[in-house]
Amino acid sequence: MADIEKYIGLVKWFHDQARDANYGFIQHAKLGDLFFHERSIEQGQDIKSFRENAIVVFVSQESKKHKGKLEAVGVKYLDNETDLNFLFSHFLSILTEKGKYSDYNTIQKGVHSKITSLLEKSTNTKITEQLFERFQNYVTEQIQSKSITDEEYLKGLLKVAKGFFPNNYSQIADTVEKNISVELAHKLWLDSFIETCQIDYIASTILSATEQTQRKIFNRSSEDDKTNIFFKVLYTIDKIDTEAKLKSVKQFLSLSKAFASEQHEKILAETIKNCPDYFKLSLWLEDYHETLDFQTYKLYTVTLSPKDQKRFVKKVLKYIHEEKTTISLEDLTSLNVMDFETSKLAEQIDSSKLDYSTSIILNVISELKTQTNLETRKEVTSAQHRIYDLIIKQIKQPKDILQISGFFDECEGRCSVSVHEVKNEEGEITDRNVTYNRNEHNKAKNHPICDGRKAVSKITKDPVLSDEKVEFWWCANQKCYKPSRQLHSSTDWEKYSLLDFLTILKVDFKESDLEVYLNIINKANRFLKHLNCRKCNHILYPKGKTQYAFYGISHFACKTEDCSEKGKEIYLSHCLNGYCEMEIDSRDSVRCKPNGFEAESCGWYVCNHCHSCCSSEQLQRRKWVYDNIMHSEYKCHLEGHRNLGVISCNKCGDPMEANETNIDEYNRILNWFVTNKDKSDRIHKSGKNKRDKWWFTIRRGNDTMEEFRKKLTKYHQVGFQIPDFENDKDLQLISEPIDFKKHSKDILTCKTCGNILDLSNDLEKARAVKKFHNVRFVAETVE
Repeated sequence: MADIEKYIGLVKWFHDQARDANYGFIQHAKLGDLFFHERSIEQGQDIKSFRENAIVVFVSQESKKHKGKLEAVGVKYLDNETDLNFLFSHFLSILTEKGKYSDYNTIQKGVHSKITSLLEKSTNTKITEQLFERFQNYVTEQIQSKSITDEEYLKGLLKVAKGFFPNNYSQIADTVEKNISVELAHKLWLDSFIETCQIDYIASTILSATEQTQRKIFNRSSEDDKTNIFFKVLYTIDKIDTEAKLKSVKQFLSLSKAFASEQHEKILAETIKNCPDYFKLSLWLEDYHETLDFQTYKLYTVTLSPKDQKRFVKKVLKYIHEEKTTISLEDLTSLNVMDFETSKLAEQIDSSKLDYSTSIILNVISELKTQTNLETRKEVTSAQHRIYDLIIKQIKQPKDILQISGFFDECEGRCSVSVHEVKNEEGEITDRNVTYNRNEHNKAKNHPICDGRKAVSKITKDPVLSDEKVEFWWCANQKCYKPSRQLHSSTDWEKYSLLDFLTILKVDFKESDLEVYLNIINKANRFLKHLNCRKCNHILYPKGKTQYAFYGISHFACKTEDCSEKGKEIYLSHCLNGYCEMEIDSRDSVRCKPNGFEAESCGWYVCNHCHSCCSSEQLQRRKWVYDNIMHSEYKCHLEGHRNLGVISCNKCGDPMEANETNIDEYNRILNWFVTNKDKSDRIHKSGKNKRDKWWFTIRRGNDTMEEFRKKLTKYHQVGFQIPDFENDKDLQLISEPIDFKKHSKDILTCKTCGNILDLSNDLEKARAVKKFHNVRFVAETVE
């Protein structure tokens, strides 16, 4: 029986259960369904095992019963076929029809498996060579007859070659590689179908490839291939003169470091040769190389963003810290005196200037080195003015960022202390253990930068010890036993603060002077927060002036053309109370109401923190200016509210009065709380503190916030303490005061608007209020 008459198909079904007869049909892609009977099956086949989808070999002939129909004879299992030439020819015909080899095609897979098995068992090398020659010719014919771009088709051919002829696989792979595009060859190489790395192609595409593809390429490459790829890329980059090329270089060097570590230093050196100095600075700043050329790099600091300028100065300090360079303090601070405005480089850069936070930190370092002391108010004010002058020089346009930051340790919360002492039988202390506990929820409200001042004797300058015999710092008039300021290691160089700069640069400074400057920075930042228009967010300009100022000038306005607030005067100044560190902003403040005069023309703005406004001394000073400088008549009051013992409301400007507590009403409410603490849904929790005073947490429940606040106001007025009274919260803590009489004196109420000033909960505010209003609180002292 000739090979050409043999076919391979799938059993569609076999055995008619209804008739209990063994016959069925074979399915073939071209011939259709062919009938076959058990008599058509070759001898030696297990008839009972014929089932659906079994792969069989058969011969086709015309049906004897049904004219025009075909039937199968000589049927046998594929496993029983041993004719390699027939199987191979059939496989190639299927491969041509299907267009590719697939493991999921049942017949392809079965025939492929059978051929592989026969070739492995065959000792006839001649037949193997003949089949290989046929396959090689087939591959060459397929590739040359049409332009092959189907990656999966080629992979199928190569899978077949690898399965049938593993010893001759490279010849087929070479044939494929020579006749396809370099892009297709790269894809086949990447999946290990061919061995030749397409170096030129990879070099031209590697920087735009995904990270996953990059990793796959270099994991597949030999060390020699990697070296060739990287140097090819390097030569294609050539002169590095644009930001786009710099970006490519950074990506390139990251790949080199990750995948060509042995050659990385050589690649890096060649890359750096092609970079201009200002790009070398950028690469150094981002840790691509470690060569610090400070004298050159400092010329280009203005090309960096404010964030990177800070990083540059800190990284230079890191090198000093690690003794990699011997840059002096004078060299470092020379950044501040360079004429960036007229430098050749600055001509090409919009708004070239040194970041003013960096400028300020360098000036503060210089000042602390030369400063003898900062003890008097005049000396502190002078230092404050110098800081403000530095800011004035830096602010040139509305888009400038108004904050001094990046070089300071932020407050992490005040630190308390607990002391455990061990004593012997004689009562002598044999061991003492001090534990520090930082409370992140107990931070100074207006001091984001840690500026706590160490408690020292004014006479001896020695540290003052607390009752626990431990050193402490004053943090906004409260004790803190360990400031948040700390020294950092060189591995944490990006966290370097002013304290690190002074220490590493070996500046002989006074801790008290450092604390003063940190306080000044906090104060300046608080003021800067107000220096923008709340409508358009652009910077405010001094009214009638051409330059910014933070003292001397206190009237500002927006100049943005299309802003609805353009030209509207805004009063900005520091609070005139020397014991208050807040700012006065006319947008948030009201004027006091002098008796017999109009508030709009004669009233002074009331500080929202300490309620300070006018004093007789300040009014007399203003009258003198009118008389001697302005040469006009002064038409306002001369006796200030401070001297009259009047505290003005910061909500409406009217005088505030002492709270009229009703002890009977207080006791009635307290008794209700105690009686209903376990019954009422309004009372969330309750208990007694260590002074045996009751406390309760009260729910808002179904009340509106306005209704809830009215109830809280009543509780407050009759004498209860409510620490979060000023905040709208659904759960409020209410407690008995420690000293009812003293507490009652510390609560003032505005009869006009109902505003309450409670000095019992906030020591910082109480100190500021009572120091300014010393006539009202003449008999009191505040720690």
